[in-house]
Amino acid sequence: MWEQIRSNRRRSVFLIAALVVLPLLVGWCLGWMVAPEGDKVGLGLAALLLIVMLPIGWFGGKSLVLSSAGARPITHDDAPRLFNVVQEMTLAAGLPKPPRVYLLDCDAPNAFAMGAPDDGVVAVTTGLLMRLSRDELQGVIAHEVAHIVNEDAEYMTLAATLVGITVTLSELVRTRAEFSSGRRRAPRLEHRRDAALVALAALVVVLAPFMARMLYLACSRRREYLADACAARYTRYPAGLASALEKIAAQAGEMQGVGQDVAALCTVNPLRDEGASFFSTHPATAERVRILRAMAGGAGLADYERAFRSVAGGGVIGPRSLREATETPIRAASAEPDPPEIERARETVDILHRADGALFVDCPCGVRIKKPTGAAGMTIECPRCGRANRLPLARPPEDGHAPAFVFQPGRWQSFQCSCGGVVQLSPSFAGTQVPCPRCGAITEVLREESA
Repeated sequence: MWEQIRSNRRRSVFLIAALVVLPLLVGWCLGWMVAPEGDKVGLGLAALLLIVMLPIGWFGGKSLVLSSAGARPITHDDAPRLFNVVQEMTLAAGLPKPPRVYLLDCDAPNAFAMGAPDDGVVAVTTGLLMRLSRDELQGVIAHEVAHIVNEDAEYMTLAATLVGITVTLSELVRTRAEFSSGRRRAPRLEHRRDAALVALAALVVVLAPFMARMLYLACSRRREYLADACAARYTRYPAGLASALEKIAAQAGEMQGVGQDVAALCTVNPLRDEGASFFSTHPATAERVRILRAMAGGAGLADYERAFRSVAGGGVIGPRSLREATETPIRAASAEPDPPEIERARETVDILHRADGALFVDCPCGVRIKKPTGAAGMTIECPRCGRANRLPLARPPEDGHAPAFVFQPGRWQSFQCSCGGVVQLSPSFAGTQVPCPRCGAITEVLREESA
């Protein structure tokens, strides 16, 4: 795959260079519109903005995108099935370390990846965890891990920063033009220099909205095909990704509130109909599915290339990669039974509730009750049997010792601090003390057998 990765790098470098030049051009136009002799000042301000923002986009872009999407970090104890799949695909892809995993509260199934191979991030939606089987989940995670291996997402993060700078400066040009239209005479267009500057400023303002489309083009359709090919090889089960793509595409439009920078990174773009448009970031999902389902002879790169030629024509894998490709037989579907969807949904919602500080109470009748954050009272009624269950609280401090809580290893537990804050203990918690997230007070954790 080195041929394709190197080709993608060349295209990315060209795109980044173009996106660096455009804000400088916009800054020059903005300076001229303020004062004819201010073009160099505007150019300098645009250069200063680039100098400040580029390091932020390169080193802090992941955090900004994850924050804007409302993504929350999760642990292995939150979603063991997901983390096991991530670990498997990390080994299959040869990543030096597993990517960090984030969860988005969104009912539509989708996922995206960011970062470099040694510092990657995979974000999935709650809808993905609820609706996908293990084989389907493995296909999506493999696709996103492939983007990290191929270094696609790293360039997209930087390109998103540059597009934001360009759009911001273009809006300043537009605002300045509207403000000054009634306050000063238009430049004397009989002078060639003035006419050229007016035409250039107008052109820049018109082009600015299309910069988001250029960002889309950075994550070209070829990158998506290559990620699909890698995913088929990592999982040795192309049908898993094909089935996942069909489920994601069926509800992609329901993924509300995501920006264009996040949408371009998703497994299926949720902001537009993925047809054959020149400005699409992804190939048509139906075509991707047909290619994956046509891989009847094997799951290797050569098998994907043959399927691609039969469905779309042309080629996507380089000749040297094809010569060096090894045979990868298709495995059988996973024999491990998947939990029922209602159980997956309950487990996924519990992750969000724990993150929001909900208190979990286990009723003797077997129902797990959730007490929302801020709800009053020291008891909570079971909706099944009507029992009034006391809230789990830390024991009061005795003989100079800190408050204590009796922990039963192997399952999630929570208790309420005296300040009202909720402390969550994961099944693998092994410490002897835990701080309250609200007041910081320390509670001693006793194992059930030693209590």
